Amino acid sequence: KNFKMNRSISFALGSLAATITESGKIGYVSGDEAAAVCDACNGFMRGVHDTNPDAEVLFVSVNSYEDPARQTGNTNFALLVAKHFSEPFKDSNGYGESIARLSNMLGGGVLVQRFGDLIRGQRSTEKRIAESFTVPTLSAATPGDLSLVLPKRILDGIIEMIYALDKVAPGTANDDTLLYGVEVKFYNMEVAVDENLMTQDEGLYVIGDGSGITHSLSHASASGVHVARHIAAKEIL
Repeated sequence: KNFKMNRSISFALGSLAATITESGKIGYVSGDEAAAVCDACNGFMRGVHDTNPDAEVLFVSVNSYEDPARQTGNTNFALLVAKHFSEPFKDSNGYGESIARLSNMLGGGVLVQRFGDLIRGQRSTEKRIAESFTVPTLSAATPGDLSLVLPKRILDGIIEMIYALDKVAPGTANDDTLLYGVEVKFYNMEVAVDENLMTQDEGLYVIGDGSGITHSLSHASASGVHVARHIAAKEIL
């Protein structure tokens, strides 16, 4: 866990916020009160107070995995399908944005659909959702049809993954499994590197999500370990 890095980055952000604030009040919105998040928040507050000791930091956590009042019987997870485009296509961001706009057009925001409805080629309605054994945790989502939003190859990949998960976690492919969409993620352009993540310039490596190759914290951490081992092996030789 890169707690030291979290503190350093958050400290700089806190210092910047303290520099530009006009009211002397600074808000910090956190996704959860997990260890890494709290560590980043502490770094942020230190940065604020180091730059402006009189500033006030208002901390808000919008989620909590440990609050019994917010617990449900549902299990949530995300399924993402990566798409890599080649020439002559050059606007991958525009492609993702068009999918998001289509979702907003049809549902006014997030769509929700029963897996059984999706497989049968029918949209979910409020009545079908209400009759489902799975109670939606996102009440603001609009019942609809994700097949009208997601391209077929992407949707096929999601359906295939759900059936694969059902083999190791029976019930995943149940008719009442709820699918929320869409989530569109954008990544950096990939930097040209070799198998050791080294660029064409000898000794210059690119690791983490900034490389455009890794797409998560675990991947980014693994890339750092991979490069460190490669450098250490070269020094030994």
